Amino acid sequence: MKFRSLVLVVVVVGVAAMAVRPSFDGDTWWHLRAGQWIVDNRQVPRVDPFSSTMSGRPWEYPGWLAQVVMLGFFRLGGLAGLTAFSALLIGAALFLLWPLLEGPLLLRAAVLLLAAAASAVYWAARPHLASFTLAALFLWTLEQRRRGTRRRAVWLLPPAMALWVNLHGGFAIGFILLSMYLGGALLDLAAIPVRGRGSWSGAWRSRRREIVSLGSVLLLCLAAGAINPHGPAILAYPFKTVSIPVLQDFIQEWKPPDLRAAQLLPFLVMLLSVIVALGFSRTAASVTDLITVAGWTALALVAVRHVPIFALAAAPVIARHGSAALSFREGGPPSGEPAEERRGLNAFLGAGLVLMLLAWTSLQVSPSRTASQLHEQVPVAAVASLRQVDPRGNLFNDYNWGGYILWELYPAYATFVDGRTDVFSPEVFDDYLRLWAAQPGWEAAIERWEIGVVLLPPRSPLVGALDAAGWQENYRDEQAVVLLRPGPG
Repeated sequence: MKFRSLVLVVVVVGVAAMAVRPSFDGDTWWHLRAGQWIVDNRQVPRVDPFSSTMSGRPWEYPGWLAQVVMLGFFRLGGLAGLTAFSALLIGAALFLLWPLLEGPLLLRAAVLLLAAAASAVYWAARPHLASFTLAALFLWTLEQRRRGTRRRAVWLLPPAMALWVNLHGGFAIGFILLSMYLGGALLDLAAIPVRGRGSWSGAWRSRRREIVSLGSVLLLCLAAGAINPHGPAILAYPFKTVSIPVLQDFIQEWKPPDLRAAQLLPFLVMLLSVIVALGFSRTAASVTDLITVAGWTALALVAVRHVPIFALAAAPVIARHGSAALSFREGGPPSGEPAEERRGLNAFLGAGLVLMLLAWTSLQVSPSRTASQLHEQVPVAAVASLRQVDPRGNLFNDYNWGGYILWELYPAYATFVDGRTDVFSPEVFDDYLRLWAAQPGWEAAIERWEIGVVLLPPRSPLVGALDAAGWQENYRDEQAVVLLRPGPG
């Protein structure tokens, strides 16, 4: 085995080792429930069928197709099937990123693994992974067009947008990337006459083809975005989502990144690498490079959710300018390969890495590992106990457990809140916070929402308040408490 092949094996094994892990979180479960509802009813939901607080109110979610696909993977392989769903999308995204990386092989490998580690902060079986993969596709296509290779591939973007708008609300990322590259082309055009390098007419002639094609693709993508069950109105979905106050206040992935957290260390390293690579590069950065890196850096510093897209956008810039910074010899950057090949040793090391990956995969997808992860995230036993309970009113539940409740107990139980933040009104979230913390007015909220069953962590102040009010404890462990409204029966 050549050294180059060994490096590629290291890259593949490294990415796979990060991607193959129990792949679910609290939101995974309501996506599966929605997928099941779509399959059962052969239509996408137009109103909320799952909560007691917003039942019958309009609900337009663009990720219906991803939810059905997720359900298929789960039906085929259970929790391991969800891991396969995630790993395939992650692998496809990083496969598209690899050809965009320039420079010596070892530098490219290091940058790819760093990008994988930085983007792994929110790898979980949810439709947002489709946005990660399609963002990589858009980036690959636009970079190929800018470099003058595969120019016609850019016309694949409108069909890709038609797919994206049915997979996840992150389709706005595609429009942002297109706008960044179009903006870069327009600024390049303006720079020619401004710097005295030519006339406006000459600049237009030299840049016209690129600007017209990117502008046309952008307009076609807008038209393609209307191809979904909800029509053109779904294009406003991303603006509606980011304007929800509770996202920035209480949802971790929409908060600014805490750079002291261990899981965000790769992001910090990548951010510093961009600065160093651009600062020491021997080639001038293009306007498009500066726009994409600056734009996604700003978005990533606003919300952790944008860190994976920053990783995709920054990786080619780090590789390109890092390679230029390290190019000390007249003959160009070093190859990164040893002068003398040791193919037998390389083959032995490669085979060992593959065997380690197989053992790691077997461990990560084992029933005991996935079950342990599930029990850490959600109150499996407490939810199971509710199957034996005849509810005396609506359920009040912890926000983080809402999705799992829907998967396990719907339609017998509806949620008070769950991970579908685009569904619930500010009034519902205000009452949720008031109830959870047993703040003044919680008794009136109990009556207003006709709550008869409560499922909360023991640390919630409402648990103690309801105990004092005479509610009956039906179940308790270290993770959760089930309380029933007092009454006959």
